[in-house]
Amino acid sequence: MKLTVVPIAVALTLFATALLQPRTAAPTKLTSVQVFSDRLEPLPGATIRLTNRDASHVVTTDAEGQSPWVEFDPSQGGELVVTDMVAPAGIGLGFIERLVAPDLPDHGEDAHHWWISRTQPVAAPILVEGNPDSWTSVRPPEGDWPHWVVAVPGGSPLRFSCHVAPLLDREAVEQYAAYRGRDVRDRGYVRGVALVVPSVRLGDEGIVVGLSLLGDLQGADGVIVDAYDFFSGTGAVAPGPGVEVELLHVTNDVAYVRLTGAVRAGHLGLFARTSTAGPAEVFVVRDDPPEVAVPADGGRGDGQGPERDEGGATPPPTTECEPEVPDLGEYSCDPLAPAPNYCGAATPTGKRSCEVVRMRSPRYCKGPGSTLRTTQAEVSRWKVTFNLAGEVPSGTRKLKSGGGFEYGQEASTAVTDEWTAGEGEHGLGQCIRWFRFYLTCVQPYVVLVEDFVDGEIVPCERPSTVNTLCTDLTVSEATCSRTP
Repeated sequence: MKLTVVPIAVALTLFATALLQPRTAAPTKLTSVQVFSDRLEPLPGATIRLTNRDASHVVTTDAEGQSPWVEFDPSQGGELVVTDMVAPAGIGLGFIERLVAPDLPDHGEDAHHWWISRTQPVAAPILVEGNPDSWTSVRPPEGDWPHWVVAVPGGSPLRFSCHVAPLLDREAVEQYAAYRGRDVRDRGYVRGVALVVPSVRLGDEGIVVGLSLLGDLQGADGVIVDAYDFFSGTGAVAPGPGVEVELLHVTNDVAYVRLTGAVRAGHLGLFARTSTAGPAEVFVVRDDPPEVAVPADGGRGDGQGPERDEGGATPPPTTECEPEVPDLGEYSCDPLAPAPNYCGAATPTGKRSCEVVRMRSPRYCKGPGSTLRTTQAEVSRWKVTFNLAGEVPSGTRKLKSGGGFEYGQEASTAVTDEWTAGEGEHGLGQCIRWFRFYLTCVQPYVVLVEDFVDGEIVPCERPSTVNTLCTDLTVSEATCSRTP
């Protein structure tokens, strides 16, 4: 092995030079969460808890559904809790998710921004009411895909209000159940329906709930639907028989179950799986959501994140400015027609409509010539009650059911941005924000679905208006001039 001899004077010079080199400070690590409903509407006032081994934050969302930026290290991953809430369209269902760390560089940046975007299932309000002469059926709001149906026998004396939401895949079922205090990861559930119910006796005839399988259990060895009666309150389980669940049949990829007996006030989850985990079961479980205390300031803070990291020579005093939201002009995407169902192809109706929702970074203000280097990591996962058909942004993966139904999308990207502050109008430097604009375009279609007639399921009887969506993403930045 060849040895290289370095003179002592040279070695001391190199050592001294290394000591004088500025040490790269660890980047500021910030996270913000944006919450949409499963109809892709921003949810203001959603309560969020972010936890990892070093930090725990409870925050709430603004009018755009975005939480303030908090110091939260993305490299650790962590836990995301979105709590139950009263939403404009119903009741938002709480969930617990384990966050996987994004792929971020270890050094060389001033700040890491972790943009997290999620959808929350929202249970729509319905009235369950018998008709003296015939069966009645209640379906999702107009525009939603017919993921579920609640049918009441003719002559039933029942009359009560409840809320219903679909749980669109295995992950959604497990996260919903985890929030209610139950680990169901070993059960293999692939689809579900959640009902927020009062205490009610359904009687011997009860009601029928249909759960669209979307091909997820096609060809499986039997379809099983388990029930979880998550009852609220602090007392013991009420005496007497509880809810009973009977799978009637699977028709046109919809599992129909009859609910009889008594339902306790709380949440009733109906989860579909194969028969490999054994026969159908009913679980009576105390509803045990996590306790999440909102701070006295409402969890909003100022929404800014760290600012006054000026750098460079800046004549004090200065007044920071607020960059205006960029004008994106008009742009759109093209929703595709939904795949034909067993009744045939869908027919377009009405006009396409588009909306844009934004998410913004913290604001940074710097003196002339100062540089800011950031890594922007986006982790989005949307699951919607529509058919999310159409082109998606580059790097985005479509979420599909076993039958090819497109119910969502997810993306994970990381880019590095570098910005150097200019002189500004007053020679004091500039402030900057980055913006992410999410575009959604909606096209309504008419499809034919089955209906209940005298207790029988008649295929292709009822026209239903459903929406298909497409999405796009644009990233922009805006600056402004600091003032004396």
